[in-house]
Amino acid sequence: MPALFAAGDIHGQYDTFLHLLRSRLLVDAQGSWTGADAQLWLTGGLLDCRPQAIPGSLAVLDHVIRLQGQAAASGGKVVCLLGEQEVLLLAAVPASSPLRSIWTRCGGREADLELFTAARTAWLVNLPAMEHAGGRLWVHADALFYTEYGSDTDEVNAAIARLLRSPRDPALERLVEQFGQRNAYNGPDGIERARGFLLRFGGDQLVHGHTPIHLQTGQPPESVTGPRIYAGGLCVNLDGGLGAGGPGFLHRFPDI
Repeated sequence: MPALFAAGDIHGQYDTFLHLLRSRLLVDAQGSWTGADAQLWLTGGLLDCRPQAIPGSLAVLDHVIRLQGQAAASGGKVVCLLGEQEVLLLAAVPASSPLRSIWTRCGGREADLELFTAARTAWLVNLPAMEHAGGRLWVHADALFYTEYGSDTDEVNAAIARLLRSPRDPALERLVEQFGQRNAYNGPDGIERARGFLLRFGGDQLVHGHTPIHLQTGQPPESVTGPRIYAGGLCVNLDGGLGAGGPGFLHRFPDI
């Protein structure tokens, strides 16, 4: 089976992202795909709305788009899920959107929204919210709100995509707020919740990012160098805390 690699939230840390890809021989010195038929899965959170992270966010976004085409031409695959930062951007980017104030409240500048061209936003709006790969269910957020949008991955993806194309729909603001939820599987009911979520949508394990591992474990972000497997082995957290200065990691999943 093709090798399956994955990374959590990148938060616009372009240089670190390239270093991680090179460390796994997925790209060459110029950043072009060398992974042959390997798969690279990203759990969303490519972007970061903070002004100092916008240049890196654009670089990460454009590079992932380019890698998708290069990998496909080599028999490989690059998949990115829809993350909180992407939802926040897509809700705010239309000039007529009533949700632009949410972007600025989160630390963004309105001027930066103009940098996200029609081509970039068209790619982002088509990102799946949920997918299956390697016997696992992949999402961005460790949250239960996905269940409100459908009974299977296709329904959820279609429902969320419709909202992202409707900036004046009042339900879009609720979606933005829901993407801020986290830690659904990290407490005493975590195993039961994870089992129920997987039973509904399928998969033997739930893979997510969104909540930095160091916030769940209390360790310094710079000491996080691999995924956190928890909830009785049902959940895998890939958020290495790049947004908080962590070194990040690119994990290779074993076959199920």
